[in-house]
Amino acid sequence: MAHGRAAAVRRPKSSSASSAGAAAERKRKRAAAAKTVSLKNQIRSTERLLRKDLPNDIRVAQEKKLEELKRQQELQNQLAIQRTVQLRDRKIKFFERRKIERMIRRLEKQQRSNADDASNKLSKLKEDLEYVR
Repeated sequence: MAHGRAAAVRRPKSSSASSAGAAAERKRKRAAAAKTVSLKNQIRSTERLLRKDLPNDIRVAQEKKLEELKRQQELQNQLAIQRTVQLRDRKIKFFERRKIERMIRRLEKQQRSNADDASNKLSKLKEDLEYVR
């Protein structure tokens, strides 16, 4: 026995004509959302094609395509390395900034009690903070 409104909402299965239309709809969506082939797969495919016996003009065109794909892949690898280095540097800067800000707060608190040595240290830390930012 069904609980709630589920029993009232149920409908009988539709005919095969509408399911065929739904299948065609799904097929169109899949074709529209086709993924692009990765550079690595394009390179492998081109290399496989070049192993075959090809006419000279086609071979030259495929070799140019292969060189371009390898150049793009190298560029992509360099960008990935730059992103990781940038992320690491950003984390380091963040932690250094937090450390300096903590020391500044501590020295400002000390400065309220005695103004001698703390002011020199405080100015040095503020200078360091500007460098980290």
